[in-house]
Amino acid sequence: TDTRKYWAGFFVNVTERKNAEAKLKETETRFTTIIDKLSNLTVYETGGGKNYISENIEKLTGLPLDNFLKDEKLFNTLIHPDDIELLSNRIKSWHKSGAKGVISNEFRVKNTRGKYVWIEDHMFKIINEKNEQYLSGIMIDITEQKKVLEKIHDTEIRLSTVLSNLPKIVI
Repeated sequence: TDTRKYWAGFFVNVTERKNAEAKLKETETRFTTIIDKLSNLTVYETGGGKNYISENIEKLTGLPLDNFLKDEKLFNTLIHPDDIELLSNRIKSWHKSGAKGVISNEFRVKNTRGKYVWIEDHMFKIINEKNEQYLSGIMIDITEQKKVLEKIHDTEIRLSTVLSNLPKIVI
């Protein structure tokens, strides 16, 4: 009898998969680095089983990231009461019209210091290859720009007041 042992097996070339994984990791690293460096920018995805928000939400609101991941409605509770109705109506109208393109809004959000920060939000709908739909967007802290615009407006009012109180000169 033959007592030699044999091994049987097969090889699978996984080079393509490994290359794709490396490229995905590189893209994720690039994305994360960009988001981390732009501290006034927050990226989010919501709906359709998606629940993602970048860590910069902590700088924006003062609240831990986990709070937003655990409670999807938390962010809405931070919106200034005077902004809720207009914002809600604009988003509802956008959805009713097919949620095409990007919807942009400006509104205020209360941080943990009790101050309101101005947000410029750009939101759009994504439909992936599985036909799943969700919303994605970016929020930008525009508080400093709003403060500058307010100072310009105040200066224009003061200048207008001074000019209107000058005696009329007739030549």
